[in-house]
Amino acid sequence: MNESKDHQMKYLEIASVFQNKASEVVLWQRQSGRTCEAVAKRLASERPKTPQEFERAENLKDFVIKTATANEKTIDLLEYIKNLLQDIAKDEEVITRSREMNQLRDQSDTIEVLTAQRDDYFNQIKDEVSRRIKENIK
Repeated sequence: MNESKDHQMKYLEIASVFQNKASEVVLWQRQSGRTCEAVAKRLASERPKTPQEFERAENLKDFVIKTATANEKTIDLLEYIKNLLQDIAKDEEVITRSREMNQLRDQSDTIEVLTAQRDDYFNQIKDEVSRRIKENIK
């Protein structure tokens, strides 16, 4: 039973573990975004004088735009996965509670059956004792 609980806890904890790890990635992405902003500001203030400088500046602008876009898409994806895992964890909690309720109901049913059997045996013994007492009196 404990092994089953451990497996269930592993699945229930996925959302929080992912959120912790994703928070680190989001932090790195935001730091990268700030770096992109700084590079973009510097590129905006530069005035290329040669075709090579112009091409270099255009390549850097393209790189900054693609990096910033990738950062935002990564953050959005992490948020989506985090929410999805939280929903799955909630579903797993419901399933776990349902299993526990089923187990309790089964145990309750077993107790009722055992109680009924005990009562039957008690009545049989009582009847047998009464019968023997009557036989000994005659």
